[in-house]
Amino acid sequence: MINDYQAALAYIHGRPRLQKDSSQRRIEHLLAQLGHPEHNVRTVHVVGTNGKGSATAYLSRLLAAVSLRVGMYTSPFLHRFNERIVLNGQPIRDDQLVTLVQKNQAND
Repeated sequence: MINDYQAALAYIHGRPRLQKDSSQRRIEHLLAQLGHPEHNVRTVHVVGTNGKGSATAYLSRLLAAVSLRVGMYTSPFLHRFNERIVLNGQPIRDDQLVTLVQKNQAND
């Protein structure tokens, strides 16, 4: 059982890399497991070769400036893994990350 931050990170980094699959089966399964959040959340997906981090940071600040709740997932992180998952400018707390990993592990 995952019960601390270091164990949660070890679990995340120990997960096998998925093989590419051109179908949408995996994402559809994940979304079903999560209760289809895509039906209730407006999103912007930033893609491309260069500038995604900057574009995402600018867009996040712009949306927050008009009082929207802004969640952001980026990769890679610079200093701590928690930088990847941000809500309203605040990285995910260690205890929140542990809780999410515990929920994911329970669904394995």
